[in-house]
Amino acid sequence: MSRIASLVLACCLVGLGCREGAEGGQSPGGVGVVAAASVDSRCPEGKVVATGDRESPEGTLFLAFQAAMGPDDEAGFAAFRALWHPDALTSHVREQIWPRVREHVGKYVAGPGDATYTACRRVDLGGGRIKVFARCDAPEKSDPPTILLSTESGWVIEVMTP
Repeated sequence: MSRIASLVLACCLVGLGCREGAEGGQSPGGVGVVAAASVDSRCPEGKVVATGDRESPEGTLFLAFQAAMGPDDEAGFAAFRALWHPDALTSHVREQIWPRVREHVGKYVAGPGDATYTACRRVDLGGGRIKVFARCDAPEKSDPPTILLSTESGWVIEVMTP
């Protein structure tokens, strides 16, 4: 009988410990992962990108955010699609990427009408490919990566996580 009582007591203590940890800034699972209190821990480089051009991966991403903030019409989509690799499936970009980038772009940019954003990290993948992480201001969302490829006509988007 004392074994059952010990087991119940242990379960109660573990349960209270998990609940107490969640209130103290730990994850609800009580694993001990502390939520980031500032963007610095998620955004080590913190390079502000305030202009766009196809001569850099960050500039190309700026142009993509700028297009996503514009009108939701054929001209707006055409400006966004023009930044993608020519082999990218247009239907996928139109149906999956375009609406989601438009939905979330406000979490990445300085404000309405201003596509300035912060590039948190840049990873050289080799072969002329660079992965850029844009800072996301929403605490529940991670910094989305975009993979860009250097071409003769400038940088193009290969993969984008909205």
